[in-house]
Amino acid sequence: NHLAVIPRNTQLPAEGEKIFWTASATDRLMLKISEAEDNNCDVTRAVLLNDYGIPLGKTVPQGTQVKVKMRLDENQILKIWVELDKPFPFREEYRLDRRVNLEERDRIRKTAIIADIKVN
Repeated sequence: NHLAVIPRNTQLPAEGEKIFWTASATDRLMLKISEAEDNNCDVTRAVLLNDYGIPLGKTVPQGTQVKVKMRLDENQILKIWVELDKPFPFREEYRLDRRVNLEERDRIRKTAIIADIKVN
């Protein structure tokens, strides 16, 4: 299932959440994080940023509800929360640092450089 959790061109910081269901009984969730050109983009044209095989420790039945929350901040750091309420409580947090992310000192330096540019 390919659904936009955070729609493209949303002002940052942005948050979103979607509900998914397991397709079969499993002890591992597969979560693929991708970026698409638009909200209606064909999944084959989306750019895969990362995929996670999330071990649950126990098997959940087919049709188990899985809540996925995401938060994308001003520095393009994506935090992802995966939650189950039933058949047992499960919560995991992941952080996706994209290649464009910078260390805080580098971000401050680049911001200072950009702030010093003058256009006449």
